[in-house]
Amino acid sequence: MSGPYAYEGQVDCSVAVDRTQCKGKSVVVTGGAQGIGEAYVRGFVSAGAFVTFCDINEEQGRKLADELGPEHVCFVKADTRSWEDQTRMFEAAVTKSPYRSVDIVIANAGVGRGSGDPMMALEDPNTIPTKPSMHIIDINLIGVMYSLKLAIHYFRRSPSSEDRDRLFIFGGSIAGFVDNLSSWEYSTSKFGLRGLMRTVRRQCYHQAIRVAYIAPSYIRTVIQSQEVYESIRAKGLDFATTESCLAAVMRIACDKRINGHSFAIVPESVAKEGFIDLDEDDFEDQASYLFKFQNDVVKLRGDAWT
Repeated sequence: MSGPYAYEGQVDCSVAVDRTQCKGKSVVVTGGAQGIGEAYVRGFVSAGAFVTFCDINEEQGRKLADELGPEHVCFVKADTRSWEDQTRMFEAAVTKSPYRSVDIVIANAGVGRGSGDPMMALEDPNTIPTKPSMHIIDINLIGVMYSLKLAIHYFRRSPSSEDRDRLFIFGGSIAGFVDNLSSWEYSTSKFGLRGLMRTVRRQCYHQAIRVAYIAPSYIRTVIQSQEVYESIRAKGLDFATTESCLAAVMRIACDKRINGHSFAIVPESVAKEGFIDLDEDDFEDQASYLFKFQNDVVKLRGDAWT
């Protein structure tokens, strides 16, 4: 990526990916001990990268790290809501990585809520309402913003070159595109990340950084309660796989031309690759108000990183 963001159409997701391009890269994954994050850790290690990953689940994290070995991974117990914890993780990535660098960061850590969103709770109107927990916002949005801030800092410690990369992937959700009726807080967090990605993509080229957004649909992971899982199954809906999440991330990681796109992780019955470029983050109708206003905003503010 060498210039300002420009929409050039959908990314072809059917292109064969040479995962050996990730060999020698230093990758950071948050929430990497299980589920989608574990798939990322295993996938990048298999491709020849060194992976530093964090998780709040120390037992699972240590188990995975012991299996893969210290020559391939470094595990750091961390709560992504903590700036200090995340800083320790990034410092470990630079210290432990054979390349003393950070090339790819996947902000995967996130939580959902099976039921009982406190924002949606209807209380006695004759009483003082209960302050709602912002637990999901703290992890899914604030925690990822911490990851982004730190990633930018540590990307810049290494010179930009052909054999290195500066890629940040937002761990989003298809709930960042549709009206999700089960949790206002969760939807807010994922729409927020998508908005952040769209803003950053306009300026990141100044630092040779590129960004993308991963939007899984229904995937059976530990983030979902058994109640939610059974409800989805009962309605006859298909599940996507963690392997498809990895395939999408690898497509992005192995093509430096990709910046500012959102990829949905879908059942293979929808797309045989297991992922598609949603193509919903740009205004293609040049006669539309939003197309014109977007251009006006860029002209007014400029894209300088100041």
